[in-house]
Amino acid sequence: MIGHLVLILLQAPAAGPTSYEALVALGMEQARQGRPAEARTTFDRAILMDGRRPEALVERSGLDFLEARYDAAADGLARALALRDDPYARELRASALQLLGRFEDALDEWNRLEQPRLGEVRVTGLAKTRDSVARRELRFVEGDLLRADSFREARLRLQEVGVFPRVRVRTVPREDRRADVEVALAERHGFGSWKELAVSAGANALRHQARLAYWNAGGEGVVLRAEYKWESTQPHVLGSVSWPRPFGLPARLLVVGQRARPQYALADGPLTMRTRGPDVALRRVVGPRTVVELGWQFRDRTFSRPRPDAPEGIVSALGLRVERSLVDSARLRLHATLSGGSALAALGSDVPFSQAALSLRVERELATPDDHALGRSTIAARLSLGAGTSGMPLDMMYAPGAGSEAEYPLRGHEQKTDGILGATPIGRSMGLLNLEWRQRLWARPVAQLGFAVFADVIQITRRAAGDDGSLADVGVGLRLGWSGAGVVRVDYGWSLSGDGRTAFSAGFGHAF
Repeated sequence: MIGHLVLILLQAPAAGPTSYEALVALGMEQARQGRPAEARTTFDRAILMDGRRPEALVERSGLDFLEARYDAAADGLARALALRDDPYARELRASALQLLGRFEDALDEWNRLEQPRLGEVRVTGLAKTRDSVARRELRFVEGDLLRADSFREARLRLQEVGVFPRVRVRTVPREDRRADVEVALAERHGFGSWKELAVSAGANALRHQARLAYWNAGGEGVVLRAEYKWESTQPHVLGSVSWPRPFGLPARLLVVGQRARPQYALADGPLTMRTRGPDVALRRVVGPRTVVELGWQFRDRTFSRPRPDAPEGIVSALGLRVERSLVDSARLRLHATLSGGSALAALGSDVPFSQAALSLRVERELATPDDHALGRSTIAARLSLGAGTSGMPLDMMYAPGAGSEAEYPLRGHEQKTDGILGATPIGRSMGLLNLEWRQRLWARPVAQLGFAVFADVIQITRRAAGDDGSLADVGVGLRLGWSGAGVVRVDYGWSLSGDGRTAFSAGFGHAF
């Protein structure tokens, strides 16, 4: 210990600056002489001497910038700006963020300096889509201040068109304090690639269903879908249209028509429902972080036998859904969804009830993100809360469980037994927490392989059958990222609730 202290004293200069100002001046002189390591040490001494002043932080961050350590430069400059605002430090931090590819964060910094003015807008990647379909979503005006919120809104609007699976919007600074905007789009057209068709057809066949989608009809962003499920216990036929800005409306029109015959296995015996009807909705981007959807649902339903919570007749309901991005950075995303609706006699509904739900989803990237479908390492969580009034019918209740398209994943409990609903509790009120760690193991441009470890915990009350209570599951899964086909997941979960249940499930996309 004593020898270590002696070594430090021997290495320290016999004499040197003793004030903060002198240390900063010395560090700047060392940097000018091409001695960056010594300059960094000197700036560190100044920061230790007085951590309430920003000058040494700014100069050390300047060294980081010159050495292409842009993350460190941006972090150091953020600390300096928290101590005192400075145009030079803000300009330098904006440049560091720009070079890191964090274009929106860079614009946030430049906007505080009333920069930059918009130069020109370039759109690339369109082979089948009409140029106007993309450009009408861009509300930039040449010569105006290019605001970060306008940048974010443009990206969100392009994503909401529905035919651009990848949207990249970036700024390109110019020497005249202007910046151009480059919009790079990947488009879907026709029936998709043969790889996508092969993967989806194989997975759908295992689920006793066929799906077909035609993307970007006429180059106008219109998407047509059809689905047929021949499973004897859950047959259905479905068709849908997604149409951005029909007839000049400032929204995307969604129309879904379906006919289904689901079966339920309940404590008092089996139950079969026959249902048919359309869903109609309009989705509109409102600002840089928010999407609002207003919809109408119509269902004409009959049941194989009478039951108090399964009254026959028409459900006609209006619904409102608000989706908002609370945080959207390279490493952290926090998204909230609030929805609600009411089936009213004034709308012709024979079954009056109301329902509301709230969802909060967070994703934290533990490693630097890249362009692959599977992230390197991600922690994800979602909290879902929902409740309906006492008149909420069986077919509108919350039905958690493991399944290829389960809206409320409970991956250690099969949602259906032999395709019949009722294996897991169905209720009018629910609180669900999903946790997942996703880790990529192998990556190539065409495909990536990874695994996931997950936990699901639910409290479901006012059940259609059985006592209220909670369930908890844990499990592991495989993830396959496939260029053009997104993510394919395979999960195996088991119950921690003492009921001995296990479940296997597979599907497209992450579970939440």
